[in-house]
Amino acid sequence: MLEHQILIRAGIKKHKGSLLGIGILLFLTALSLTAVLMTAFVGNRYIREEMERLRFGDLTAWASNVPDADFLTESIRGQVPFLSE
Repeated sequence: MLEHQILIRAGIKKHKGSLLGIGILLFLTALSLTAVLMTAFVGNRYIREEMERLRFGDLTAWASNVPDADFLTESIRGQVPFLSE
């Protein structure tokens, strides 16, 4: 048991620089992951707040190549009161 502890301590003393390098890499990895996650969370919150500010609903539809776009626009304006203003 004592022999193993002596060998482990000798190994730690011998590879102190390697262990420090691994620790720094782990710290940088954790810092990078935190930065990415925080950016994603803040970006999603910003999009939600802007959609609420502009009074968008829960459903947004994108339409293209509509044969009668004027009829569709007037129909939407009739259903959504604040667009008529």
